[in-house]
Amino acid sequence: RDVLLVVLSGSATVKVDGEARAIAAGQAIVIEKGSARRITAGPEGVRYLSVHARRPPLQISPAPRR
Repeated sequence: RDVLLVVLSGSATVKVDGEARAIAAGQAIVIEKGSARRITAGPEGVRYLSVHARRPPLQISPAPRR
C-alpha cells in the first residue's frame, strides 16, 4: 500500500529505494507500495504522521480435510 508521510515538527531524511530526501515540518511525501524506506530524524528530532489504507483483519480458516 502507498504511504503518506507528513512531518508535523522537526525534520527528517527519508530514504526511498536508495534516494534520500530531506523533509521538514509542513512537508509531505508519498512512498509507493513496495518501496524500501528508512526515516532518520534530523538534529532536533521529528514528529510525523503516517497515513495508509486500512487493511482487512486477518481471517483464521479451518484446516483442510484430508
